[in-house]
Amino acid sequence: MSCQLTIVAKPGYLHAVATGTNSPENVARYLGEVHRECAARVNASGDSMQFAETVATNRGLHVRVFPTVAAAEAWLRTLGGGAAET
Repeated sequence: MSCQLTIVAKPGYLHAVATGTNSPENVARYLGEVHRECAARVNASGDSMQFAETVATNRGLHVRVFPTVAAAEAWLRTLGGGAAET
């Protein structure tokens, strides 16, 4: 089944609403869309990104924030399973 994502810019934040079936594919798609939208609007760094990681983790998302792509890839390699194969 399909899923629709609506993103509305509010003063100081984005409000995202996903409707439809929350299949793994749909969730991955709309989280990707939310990420792209946030990245296009926000230039956060340092403590702001660490705070975002903490909030996401507290809400059950398995995420990490890294200063570089290389650092993220190195971390992924520690998880095994070839997730960061290039």
